[in-house]
Parts: sequence; C-alpha cells; structure tokens
Amino acid sequence: MSRLTTELTFDHINDFFKLGVKNPRMPDTLAKSSTGGWGRCQPREVSEAADAAQVPSYRRNPQDAYHQQEYVQQYQKQWEEERLQDHGGGAAGGDIGARSIHTSLSDLESMTESDVFSLPNDIPAELASRVYHNYNFDHTYNPALPITEFSEQVVNTIEAHSVAIIQGPTGSGKTTQVPQYILDYYAIQDKHCNIIVTQPRRIAAISIARRVCEERRWQLGSLVGYQVGMDRCVSDDTRLTFVTTGVLLQRLVNSRTMNKYTHIILDEVHERDQEMDFALLVTRKLQRSNSRHVKIILMSATFDTSMFAHYFAMPIAGKLEDAPVVNIEGRIYDVQEHYVEDISHLGPYIESENGDAAVTSEAYDLARALIVQFDELEVAEQGDHEKSGRAKHRGTVLVFLPGLAEINQLDQLLASVGPTHRLWVLPLHSTITTQEQARAFVKAQDGFRKVILATNIAESSITVPDIKYVIDFMLTKCMVCDPETNYQSLKLHWASKANAIQRKGRAGRVSSGKVYRLVTREFYEDCIQDYGIPEMRRCPLERLILQVKMLDLGEPRAILALALEPPNLDNITRTVLLLKEVGALSTTTGGVISPSDSDGDLTFVGRVLANLPVDIRIGKVLLLGHVFDCLKECLIIGASLSLKSFFARPYKDPLKAYGAKLDWANNSFSDCIAILNAFTQWDNLRQTKGFLRAGMNERKWGEKHMIQINRIREVMDVIKELSDRLAKFNIQLPRGKHKKPSQSDHGEDRLILKIVLAGAFYPNYFSCEQPDEAQALKQLSGKDPCTTVMVSNLPPHSYLYKAEIASLFEQCGKGKQLYFEESKAFIEFERPHTMTTTESSSILNAVYMAVKMRLLRLPMTIQMYEVDEADVKVVEEAKELASQSSRQLRTNRLSASVDTSAPRQVPLPPAKKNWIDVFVTEVVDGNRFWAHYADQETFKQLDNIMRQTNGPSIEKIPLDELPKAGVYCLAPFVDEENDRKYYRARIEAVQTNGPKVRVFYLDYGNLGEVDRQELRKMAKSLLEIPFQAFECVLCEIKPFYHLPNNQWLPVATQRLAELACNRIMTAKVFSVVSGTLRVDLYDCSKEPSLHINQILVREEVADRAEEPYVSKLNNLQRQEEADYKFADSGWVEVPRATQLGTREQRARPRGKASLRGPNSPYEISFGSMTRVGRLRSTKVERDSVNSVALSNAPEEKYEKMMVAAHVGLNHAGNTLLARDTTLMPNIPDLPALICILFAPVMELRRDKKNTRLTGALCGLGYDPETKGAVLPDHDIEVTFDTLITSKDIATINAIRLAMNLAIGSQNAIASWGSSASNQLQTQARNVLLKLVKKKREPAEPVHFGRAYLWQQVDPSEILYTEDEVDTPGYPKLYEFHNSVSLQNPRYDPEEDLRDLREQKGHLDHLHSLANRSTVLFDKPAHCWLCETVFYSPRDLLFHLNTQTHMDEEHKLIQEYETCCR
Repeated sequence: MSRLTTELTFDHINDFFKLGVKNPRMPDTLAKSSTGGWGRCQPREVSEAADAAQVPSYRRNPQDAYHQQEYVQQYQKQWEEERLQDHGGGAAGGDIGARSIHTSLSDLESMTESDVFSLPNDIPAELASRVYHNYNFDHTYNPALPITEFSEQVVNTIEAHSVAIIQGPTGSGKTTQVPQYILDYYAIQDKHCNIIVTQPRRIAAISIARRVCEERRWQLGSLVGYQVGMDRCVSDDTRLTFVTTGVLLQRLVNSRTMNKYTHIILDEVHERDQEMDFALLVTRKLQRSNSRHVKIILMSATFDTSMFAHYFAMPIAGKLEDAPVVNIEGRIYDVQEHYVEDISHLGPYIESENGDAAVTSEAYDLARALIVQFDELEVAEQGDHEKSGRAKHRGTVLVFLPGLAEINQLDQLLASVGPTHRLWVLPLHSTITTQEQARAFVKAQDGFRKVILATNIAESSITVPDIKYVIDFMLTKCMVCDPETNYQSLKLHWASKANAIQRKGRAGRVSSGKVYRLVTREFYEDCIQDYGIPEMRRCPLERLILQVKMLDLGEPRAILALALEPPNLDNITRTVLLLKEVGALSTTTGGVISPSDSDGDLTFVGRVLANLPVDIRIGKVLLLGHVFDCLKECLIIGASLSLKSFFARPYKDPLKAYGAKLDWANNSFSDCIAILNAFTQWDNLRQTKGFLRAGMNERKWGEKHMIQINRIREVMDVIKELSDRLAKFNIQLPRGKHKKPSQSDHGEDRLILKIVLAGAFYPNYFSCEQPDEAQALKQLSGKDPCTTVMVSNLPPHSYLYKAEIASLFEQCGKGKQLYFEESKAFIEFERPHTMTTTESSSILNAVYMAVKMRLLRLPMTIQMYEVDEADVKVVEEAKELASQSSRQLRTNRLSASVDTSAPRQVPLPPAKKNWIDVFVTEVVDGNRFWAHYADQETFKQLDNIMRQTNGPSIEKIPLDELPKAGVYCLAPFVDEENDRKYYRARIEAVQTNGPKVRVFYLDYGNLGEVDRQELRKMAKSLLEIPFQAFECVLCEIKPFYHLPNNQWLPVATQRLAELACNRIMTAKVFSVVSGTLRVDLYDCSKEPSLHINQILVREEVADRAEEPYVSKLNNLQRQEEADYKFADSGWVEVPRATQLGTREQRARPRGKASLRGPNSPYEISFGSMTRVGRLRSTKVERDSVNSVALSNAPEEKYEKMMVAAHVGLNHAGNTLLARDTTLMPNIPDLPALICILFAPVMELRRDKKNTRLTGALCGLGYDPETKGAVLPDHDIEVTFDTLITSKDIATINAIRLAMNLAIGSQNAIASWGSSASNQLQTQARNVLLKLVKKKREPAEPVHFGRAYLWQQVDPSEILYTEDEVDTPGYPKLYEFHNSVSLQNPRYDPEEDLRDLREQKGHLDHLHSLANRSTVLFDKPAHCWLCETVFYSPRDLLFHLNTQTHMDEEHKLIQEYETCCR
C-alpha cells in the first residue's frame, strides 16, 4: 500500500522537522477509532440513510422531556436501593461498588474513616481548646436580626442531623450568624471544628469574612479567613473559612473526601448554577461513602426546601426520611407588595401577546408615571417640604429591567421628566465601568431622588442599602444552550417567584418599603414559575463533565443522573463530543475503544483544563501558547477573557469607548491583541513607575485611555493564579534571557499569536464576504473608500450645511474634504501623519469610527434654516464657470474644504503629465515615501520659504495660543550637519503631561518631536504658499512576507531608503488617489536606469500585487483625459464664504433633517464556516473592534477568515453572535491551512481527474456505527485557493507532532528540561512560519459536490503516515493526517473534448426535463456537475437556477467553446 513519508524524527529535537530522514520514528498512535478510521468508500448515490447520518447522534433521540430524562430513573433507583441496603448492612466501609453499576466507586467506598479522618472525639480536649483560648469569644448577637431568636434551634438541628436546611428571608442574618453559632458552640464544648462556607461570588466571600471579623473584633485571616481562587487569607488557627463554590469543588475533586471539615455550609443554594448543583451532588455522594461524620448545611432565602430535603433524605428504619428544615421568620422592616391593578389610575397596562416575556411600551410609561407619583405618596406621609411639592426625605427607587437595551429605553423616557422632578438616574449593569457602578452607592444630593435602573446584578450580587421602592418588570435574561447548535443565547424569560422575592428583599433594609410588580396579581400567582430553570439544564456542561472525570466515579451520565435536577441526555452526549474535539477526552475508556458519544478517558490536556478556572477554550489558548513560545502573551489574553472586560464603556459615550479600543488594537483587528497591548503598557508603566514620570496617577491614566484600573488589576491576579496552576503540570514561562528567534520581528510574533488563538478557538471560524470594488467605487462616486464615508437624505442645497455636516464627524477624525451630489454627501478624512508604518496603507480609523456612529444609532441630525438665494446664486455661477472652462455639461458635484484656513498642497501632476522628476525626502515604509518636485521652480520656492523663516531680520514670534493638534507653526529641525533651522510645520500631537510636541514638516513630509517652547508663530504670507511635499506609493507591489495586516519588514523600508532617499528620482504616475501618487520609480542617474519597483521584487523584499480598483479606474480616467484633450470638471469647489448659519438665518430655523448613514461600501459581513452555522446570519458583538469590519484588500479575491473566542445566538435563535474576535491576516489559503492544522480529523478532496488537491473536510471524522459524521454540526468544508500538496500535509503533521510532544503528558513535559523544551518551541515556530509564509501558486477553486460527506476516498488511494515505533510516553493529542494519491496531469485534447461534449449533452438533457411539475420522475435525475440527485422536475428546475450550478455550467460552456476552437 502506498505511504506518505513524513519529515519527522524522534531521536533528536533538531531532526523533528527534517525531510527525507530514513525510517522516521513517530509517537505511538491510539488504536484506529470511530473518530480516526478510514472505512470503504460509500456508494455515489444519495440516499435517505445518508441524509439521516448527517443528524448528530445526540439529536436522534426524541426531544421531549420524558425521553431526555428517561436515563435518570434507572440510576436514581439504583442509588436509593444502595443507600437502603448500605444502611441495613451496617458496614460503613463495605464494598458497595461490587453490587453497583458504579464499580469505580469501590476503591473510594471501601476506605474506612480511620484511614482518612481523625474523629473529633479522638482529639484531646486541651489541643482542641488551645486555639480558642487565644481569642476573645465574648460576643452578644444582634437582637434586631430575625435569626437571633432561632439560634438555639439552628445549632440543635445541625448537631442532631447529618444534613440541615435553613431558610430565612433576605437580611435575616443567616450568612454571617449561622457559622458563628457553630463556632461558638464548639468553642464552649472545647471540641475541634473546621467550618467552610461557600459563596457564589468572590466579592461576597471576602466581604462576609471581613464582616464577621469586624463583629468579633478578630483579625482577618486568624480564626476566620477566606479563599477565592489563589487569593488565600488563612492561617493555622483558621476554623471558619469563606470560599467560592469553585474553591470547595476543587478541594473535594482533588482529595475525594470531605473529612478535612466538620461542617460544610452551602449558602445561596437557590442560585442553582452548575457549580452549586455539582457541589450538592458531590457532598451528598461523599457523605454517604467516606465522609459520614461531616455536617452539611444548606441555606438561602428562597428555595424549594421540600425538594432539597428529599434530595438529602437519610435512610432511617428501612425508609428514606427527608432532611430537617429550619424556617426563620420575620423581617426587620415590612415591604408591601403591589401589582398593576393597584396602580391602574396611572395608566393602562397591556399584557404581552400569548403571555410571552416582553417589555411593552405601556410598561415603560407605567414605570415612569409611578416614579413621578412617589412624590405624592411621600408628601402625604411626610408633608410638603418648603412648599416644593416634594417631601424632605426622598426614597431611592430600584427598577429591575432585563438588560442594557431596556435600561437605555427607560433612561430616555425619564430624561423628559428628570429635570422637573429632580431625578438622579443611574444605570447598574455589569458592562458599565466600576466608577459608574460605584455611583449607585453614593447618597443623592438633598432634594434629589436616586433612581437606579438595574439588571439582576442588584438582585443578590450588589446591595444598595437606602432603597425604599422596587419596581419589578418581572423579567430576566437567562443564558440558554440552543439544542440545535450548542451555542448559548441570552433569552428573555419571566422571572420566577424566587427572583421576585429576592428583588423584594432589596427594599426594607433601613425602613419600610414597597415593591411594584408590573404584572397582574392573577398572572403572578398562576403563570409565574416558583423557581427558575437550573443552569445545569440550560447551559453547556464542559467544565462539569471534566470535573466528573477528575473524580473518576464513573461515566458522566451515571454521575450526573444523581444531580438534584439532572441535565438532558442530549446535553451530556453533545458535551462528550465537544471535549473530544478539544482534546480533553480520548476515544477510549479504560484503554478500550468506546462509543464516540458516551465516554472517554481524561487526557493530560483534559486534566490541565479541569484544573484551570477558565473556559476550556481559553485553557487551550494557554496550552498552545506554551507549544509556540508565547505563553506570557496567552496568559494575559486568557486571564482577561475569563473576567469582565477592563475596557471602559461609559454609559453615555460608547463611541469614545470604541475609539479607544480601536487604538489599543493598533490595526491588528483583534480584541485579544487589544487586550494584550493595553495590559502590557499598563504593566510596564506600573513596574517602571512610569505613571509618575508621565505626570499623572494610575487612575487618571486609566480614564484617559478608557481602562478600568480595578479590573485590570484583577487580570494580574488571575495571571498569577493561572501561572501557578500551570506550573503544577510543568508548564512554565521561560526563565532567564531565553530569546525567541523571531524576537527581532514583532510581526512574526503577532502572526504566531493569531494562529494560536485560531487553534484554541477551533471551530469558531467565520469566512468574510468581500465587497465588489467596482460597485463600491460607484457608490462613492469615485472617492477612495479607504478615506471616505457617505451620508444620504440631505436637504436641498446641502452644500450650504457643510459646517454642520463636518461638525458631526469631528470626534471621528480630522476632516479633509466634503463632496456633495444631489441628496448625498461624501466625507473624506485626512490621513494622520502620526500613523505608524503598519497603518499607512490601511483604511483610516476615522472611517471605522464614522461607520460605528451608524451602528450605535447616534443621532445624525442638522438644523435647517431658510436658504439665502444669494448664496445659491454664487454656487450656480461657480458651476456654470466650471462647465464653460471644461467644455462639459453642468455638474451637480460640489466639493468644500473642511479646514478653510489650511494652506493648499502644491498641485499634483495633471493627466497629460505622467513623467515627473521628484526629490525623495522621507521614506515611510517599504513602498511609501514623501517627495517634492525636483524642478527649478520648486527649489526656488523652497529657498524663498527658508529666507522667510530663517533670515537674519526675521523676528521669531512665539505662539500666541496653546499648542494643539492642527495648528500651523514654525518648528526647528537639526539636520545631519547639525545645522538648526526653522521649517513650516503642523502640530500633530501634544504630550498631555510633558513638554514635547509632535510636528509634521509640510514641505518635506517627515515627522519630528520638539519642545513646545521652541515653536514659533507662522506669518500669514507663509500660509498662502502651497506646501511642497506630497505622498507617493510604489504601485503594483506589496510586502513579500505574509505578516499580519500586510505590514512591511524593516529590511524593505531600509532598502527603499538606500535606493531613493535624498535623491532626485523619476516617477511615472500610474494614478492619483486621495491626494497620493501611485508611481513606478526610476533612478535615471544610472546606466541602464534602475526600476525601483522591480528591484524590490527581485530582492524578495516586495512581491507583485494587483492595484486597487480605485487606482486602476483613475489610471483609465487619466488616459482618457490625456487622449481626448479635455479637462474633466470633476467636483466644483463651493466658495468658502458660502455657508448657512449666520445670526439672521439662525433666527429663522425650519426644523431638523435626519441623515442616513454613515456608510462605507467596503463593509463586509461574515458567515460561519461550520455546517450548523452556515444557514444562520452572523453578527459581531457591539463591543468588538470588528463590530465594524471593512475590507482592506478587496482586490485580493482569496478567502479570508475571522476567529471568535465565544459564539452565541441572539434571543430569536437565527443569528450567531461572535464575541472577542480576531481577523486573520490576508494570506492565501490561510483558512484552509488553519482548519487542517487544528482539526481532529481531516479528509482531503481531489478534482475529478485526481490531479490536484482541491479542498478538505475537517471535523471529528466518520462514525462507522451511525454511518455518518461523529459531530456533523462542527464539520467544516474548505476549498483551496492555491496549490496545496502532500508536502504541506507532511509539514502540518510535523507541527501536530510538536504539539503532541509539548503537551502530550505531564511526565513527558517534565522529562524535556528547559533547554530541550525551548528548542522544541523554536522548531515548532519555525515550521509554522514556513507553512504559512510559503509562496503557493494560485489555483481555480473547485467546490466539492458532495460537501460534508465523509469516506469519499477509496482506501487504496490513501497515503498513510509512517507509524513504526511504539512510544507510549507521548500520547497523541492530534492524530496525524493522511494524504491521497494523485495522477500526473496529462493533456489529451480529443479525450477532453469528448468528455466536455458528453457533459454538455447531459446538461441539455437536464434542462429538457426541468419544469414546474411535482410529479416524481420514474428514475431520479442526477446532476453530474454538482453531484446531486433530484426526484421531481420542479426540484431540478430550482437547482438549475441556483447560482452555484449556473457558475459551474458557465465554466463548462467556456471550457467547451475553448476546446472547439
């Protein structure tokens, strides 16, 4: 059988990636399984069975609740029987597992108590009391707390039973007092105790521990402490520890016993998140096995005590008795309940249709009227204060809304009554800044009422003490896992009664209060559910199943069946497959191949991911970062993604927030790299005390750069925690001065980092739908889309409103020119001269900002005035004059300069002048430079300017205004001969807290940094002289190396400077675009002349490229203009004095005009690459830098892709939402290479003649049991744009080997040593760069007709990888891919013509069969081109009219006509 020889050797790291090594030794492979096997090729006919095979295994079961929960019954019945048998048998350590389906529990349950736990009575009294004697236990409990009178009952119940349940209203004192009761009881008894209390949130665990210490006057960390994540504040004396639920679970999973503790208190059990439900499961399981003496206490304000009591039922006298419940009654203050019928006099209330959860406009109006009416209620209670119509003490209002959009809506409504009724309206949402959140705790000014508009974050996470009124819309948004896609979506639901009680408890903390529920009493009683759906039943289960596997108690479904409310069977099955896709589970269970969707052994990757407190894909970012030596960067990104974003998003200024994040992304088009850049700069300033040098403190720096300091500090803490956890698995940051081979080139590091992110987030991939260049240019009337946006719906004589229109875009960037055409306007922005070389050829940030204004729905309105006919007449005369001078028809195209005070640029070459001599003054990057004309007139003008700026009689007057961007001045410059002179300049940027100013020298195109005190005022006469420098770009070339954003290597910039800088060159003008010359550059001083463009290509620092369409069009226009000898009138300049808005006109306003836009024709949309996502539209989350996505290289037609860290669904379930996105570099076939590199299994596609590889199907592979895909939802079909060969597949296998070696097993990593590990990382990086930077020939894409079908290659034609050496120490994370054999292409014109004639005849036959009839064919019709079967004429007709088929048919006809010639 044929084989594919790989380029791998195992003996020496340096030889891992060498080609041609004899007998290459490979790590051991797992047995061929359902995810990796190659069976026989399926028949070519399409059948219903094949279609059914495309349905995932987890969706083949009935979807009703009965069948989804049917599996639970047998496991729970078995569990109850075992408990009764165990109680009857009396042997606590008996081998229960031998009688049980849970055989893996036998080792656990056979352990005796003395093996792992010293009983409290075994501890001598003097040792037990020694700790207590060091602390003062004199304490009087607060009699005002309702729980105080129940203290004795609480303690007695806990001590008399293994499990106790305590229910009490919010504010009753359960959380702080119950642990103290237990601690005091054991201190009095001189008995040992160790109490651990869980809290659902980190901040709650810390604050409660502090509160208890304050009450007892103990030092935090002594007798009472806390642990949240890796933040521990405990000591040897600690007997009461407050922790997050995750910390407790981690301890129990690692130790598999609870005997370290005497009491485990699970607080806030009503929240029912996955961690809480799993904690309930684990504690119950362990208490019934090896931790029988540990007390378990459950507490909350609102939960179904009967369900919990039954879940923890104890076997007594041959039957199960429910756990006891202690009900705490009483409240500090009374809170009255009201419903909409009680406030019907304030306005109507209309229930939503069919009782669906929704916010109606009537509900908003009712809430506003209610807030206004509170003044009347308080005046009636307290009296009218100072005849103001308001009471002296105005209670705070807390309004519960489901989300940020609803908060915005009500905020806008309250704005109309806020000033009149003195309302202080504050949002409270998880996405707003911490400073804005903190304002909710600030007392309102005298006479003002504080109104807090909050989501359920205020339900239990945050407590505002002074709330008197609660308005509850009775709605919430829950994260739900879509059963079709496994993506999460935030859906609107009615809140439960438990939620309503929690919200009610927010009032009545300091006085009596009222709660208004905006539903009818009948609806509340009959339709609102008592409790919400637990997270275990509605969210993905990846981390949960990993924890189950870490406990090693059995297969996941057997363990999770014993949960309080078990998840659906399909969720478990789907999650097992997803964990196999990530590499956390293997295809075997106990070394035996298991069904693909039931279970799998935990891999080393799975163990690492289970021990990291982050999402599994974020954990994989860290692992791949270790492989490719970018772990430090990945730790920053991973820690940040696991927390709330530290980027500030002010409630009232979202555009500024977007602009700041765009700046942090630095043209990388990546949220992750924006995170990395921001954190790195903050951390550098923090470590070097740079905040002090910058003249500002840390918080002011954060405000300036839109960074939330508190949250970015949390990132640093999580980085340390993740680093410590990874170190336990021998995954550590490199020590010493280990230097990456690509450290000199920042671009390669970013390229590798982007590929690592793509690998970790597989298969969250999206393809980009590119715009049509010609259509884009048509929409902008020939203006450059890289610098221009469009607005429409302008009023008549729109050019008169040029100042108002320009002012709308001031926050986007510096405007350069306005163009008007009918009811449209085009806003052209100026390219900043402070841009880095990576930005100089891209779309301006100002364009992104302008488009974002539309997406944010910011108001685009201008005030209209009565038009002065004199102004209109002036413009019409200008149009007539332009028409006569150009001998053209009159035009409606007008232009106006934004900055009328700016000096003009020297005129650029007209169409008839294609050859010019230029003097190159400044090289910006590998193809961009500044120059001025090299003629006598220009040199004379420059001498004149120098005389006016540096003459001995010239008085240099200091600036009479503060330096700011855009101001024209004289600035000094010291040349190479150390000669210091003044030149014309424009200020580009001013140092905020420093003396320096960045200036752009107008006549030479270079940038400089000078002291602001050295700037001088520019004479008015100098402003009237056009500035001499103009920007040039070498046409038809691009960077040779494929790096992110197509930036140029430093060697290219250096080479262009050597060839052209400070020399007279000859330029052939190809086009003029946005004031920039695109040229071929020649050095005519040499013989023969040197063509600079060709030299850069020949030396491989540049590559050939197609010119943008706007450039090609301008080139054509210049040729026509030169050939026909006419001057195109183009755009007529609007006279500068013509403008509306004078004082007289402002006195005659006539309404406002709402503009539409801004729009850019380069906007691109995305489509999911996975099979399940391709039928849904895609939207990028609004906070992402890619929420505005523009095509920066539309002339490059190959496929481009975006990667998302998280993918969810909108509430309707029809749109995918991509979050934390990264646009991948524009490298041909990069999407295909990444899919193949990181897919678990891949099957190659060939053309019909088997002469080249045309694509690949990537996914979890083929399942012989179901005769279909293992996980069809995540299968990705890719088509190649270039010639990818078997050598490329071998290179990919080399990289997969490196990943296997680096993270295959903990022992393997430990055995490497730092030097070998560094060498492996270096080789992995080099081979990866070799793969993606390789120049490949373009190829016509050939789409595979039988997309998403596996087993399409005959086994005899598969080229298997070598696998000869057994190396079990290095298990595979990634299986090696197989290639396929290809035929040598041979050309036989006669045979080709026969084939084409036969196919054309077949198409003619299909067209004759197609019609609108629905009568079935006697024999199905088969389309050879698309490899599709049709059963009726109507189906065939529809198919023949699809774009895909028509494209294939057009290609065939063209090929046929060519052969016939």
